[in-house]
Amino acid sequence: GMIYLVQGDKNAALDEYKILKDLDQDTADKLFDMIYK
Repeated sequence: GMIYLVQGDKNAALDEYKILKDLDQDTADKLFDMIYK
């Protein structure tokens, strides 16, 4: 997800967030915060 953010692709980063939230909620929350900061 971080790579998509660096590339400016928030939609792809959000897709990664949706997958990650089922696997690791804490890390998913951090990614979500980075997407919308």
